[in-house]
Amino acid sequence: MAVKIGECFTPNKDGIILGSKEYEITPEGIKETYQHGHSFYSWAVVEQVEEVNGAVYVFVDQALALIFTAESLEQIDFKDDLLDTLKMHT
Repeated sequence: MAVKIGECFTPNKDGIILGSKEYEITPEGIKETYQHGHSFYSWAVVEQVEEVNGAVYVFVDQALALIFTAESLEQIDFKDDLLDTLKMHT
């Protein structure tokens, strides 16, 4: 059985990486909840916040960011509040 190297690193469509997520912003940090579990990131690990093409990237490591898409931010219309809160903690 031959497997291409790229196939080994393709995330599942509805898995932990690409699946639907909900976020809760608290005084202690950011809780990420997804179909198969949850993660918690304290404010101490937030290294950088970037806004790119309407999306907000919250870097919790050099190679990992929580991504709030432009579409999701338009739906709930709280982008400015989110950015203010994130900047206050970084």
